[in-house]
Amino acid sequence: MFQKLLKPYTGQKYKGINGPSVLIITGVLLVLLSMAVTYLGLGYTYAVERASVSLGLGQQWVAGNPEPGQPGDLFNQLKLTVKTGDTVLYDGKLSGLEEPVDVTDLIGPITPGQPLSMDYEVYLPGRETGNEFQGSYLVTKFIVYAKCMTEEDEEIPCTISTEPEDILFDLGNLNPGDRYRGELKVTVKVSDEYIEIPDEEIPGGPKIPDEEIPGGPLPKTGEGSSHFTAIGFAMVVMGFILKGIKPRYGSV
Repeated sequence: MFQKLLKPYTGQKYKGINGPSVLIITGVLLVLLSMAVTYLGLGYTYAVERASVSLGLGQQWVAGNPEPGQPGDLFNQLKLTVKTGDTVLYDGKLSGLEEPVDVTDLIGPITPGQPLSMDYEVYLPGRETGNEFQGSYLVTKFIVYAKCMTEEDEEIPCTISTEPEDILFDLGNLNPGDRYRGELKVTVKVSDEYIEIPDEEIPGGPKIPDEEIPGGPLPKTGEGSSHFTAIGFAMVVMGFILKGIKPRYGSV
């Protein structure tokens, strides 16, 4: 009985799956696994690259004297014009942008990672501005909203960056006829971080988070899978090399 148990080790070849065969099979499985991981990763990257971005633009009152609705209120008096190229995105009162406009309704979807440049002008009308506006001041800011969708209409997380980062209007000591001009660049990038979307929708605008959501880089799926591929091929080669070596068996 002990001789039968020790038979594979005492001079006769074991006809089952030996060490080299295990190496070859394991190596092939690793290569197939890495190919599957790479395929899935490339599919995600492709979906990200083909994603479309819907962009909304609004204005928010931050501070001022007098407050909105009171005599001398600049928020309801100042005129704002926003353009990208020759396309007018908004032309009206500052307060009119409290309800955001969907920029992509006018210019179409935006490519992720591609900056959108917008020129704006704030104008204090001369004839319509009386003495009640003397000494008034106003602080407002642009609010940018974004929604990223795949070709299959699935929402994916994205982050927003603006240039300049601080997009406040600090307007004071204005005279009738004064104009204030500037440029706003917006870039939306797709990330793998989840976005918490509020339940309440903004009328006329896309669903958006209240604050800018920090995002991380896209997952590097190819880097890890290439290591598995190299290890798998090495195991296959080593298995065939060992198969080609015929060990010398002695007798006990």
